[in-house]
Amino acid sequence: MKFIKKTILSLVLLAGISFSATSANAACKAHLGDFDWDSANIHTAIASFIIEKGYGCDVEV
Repeated sequence: MKFIKKTILSLVLLAGISFSATSANAACKAHLGDFDWDSANIHTAIASFIIEKGYGCDVEV
């Protein structure tokens, strides 16, 4: 029974550490290429959004 409790506690602590939000002021600038294909434009827009909002970087397409 102690083994199960220790295992569950370890997994909960590991999940808490893994999923905790870490933020830092990233002083970065990203340059993304833009293509003529519609699917590539969508991927570029999604990557730009994630880099800009998630990491706080300036994105130039």
